[in-house]
Amino acid sequence: MAYTIKEVEKLTGVSAHTIRYWAKRGLFSHIQRDENNVRYFSQRDLQWVALAQCMRETGMSIAKISEFVELCKLGDKSIPARLKMIKEQEKEILSTLESYTKALKVVQKKISFYEEVLAKEEQDKLTLGQDERLRNYYQEERDYQSLKDHASAKKKLARKEK
Repeated sequence: MAYTIKEVEKLTGVSAHTIRYWAKRGLFSHIQRDENNVRYFSQRDLQWVALAQCMRETGMSIAKISEFVELCKLGDKSIPARLKMIKEQEKEILSTLESYTKALKVVQKKISFYEEVLAKEEQDKLTLGQDERLRNYYQEERDYQSLKDHASAKKKLARKEK
């Protein structure tokens, strides 16, 4: 089955613009064209698009992917060279992954720190609120007691005067 570039875009998620660019750079050597110069991709071409996309996502340059494609054209005798390229890319991916893992740990520590700060602030607000409510309660008690004492003293004074 043959696919147009728009169909390939829908199937792979790679933009038509990117596919055209990759095709111009020689990543897809078997693409057929019709009399109107419209590209048609075979199932095999779709696999090459998927491979190119995967390699780009790992950070491999277009030049390196093109080199890989050229090696593939040489057949089985280029398998050792292709394996070497893939292993080199694996090392780069692992290095990037390690770097991202370290960065992720730092970010997670910062998240924990800020969550602890916010939780402490919230706890302090609650504690402060409780302390203030207690102070207000005790102040009201003292004021009430003072009023009560004042009223009692006034009554005693009034009795003495009688």
